[in-house]
Amino acid sequence: MKCSACDRISSANRKKCMYCGGALVQDKRSGSIQCCGCLSVMEEVEIEGVFVNICSNCGGIWFDVGELETLIERTAIREFHALGISQECEKMRTLVQSKP
Repeated sequence: MKCSACDRISSANRKKCMYCGGALVQDKRSGSIQCCGCLSVMEEVEIEGVFVNICSNCGGIWFDVGELETLIERTAIREFHALGISQECEKMRTLVQSKP
């Protein structure tokens, strides 16, 4: 994400720029990029709300500044919430099974 006010790159999981408080906007590239491994044109795909470039020829992945960190953070948060839900389900199952 890029700040609309100061033009700095910021983590996509923030609502406002960490430097000036400006609004963050998706930084769009002009045109496609080439894979640094095989020079094929990469395809932009969305994963957990983060746009990354994937090479269908060699499997290479390109992350812009902050994208990998954002993706790791979002995946960890989703897995944490899923774990919390599964623990609650297990508690309920134990409670129901213990009732006569």
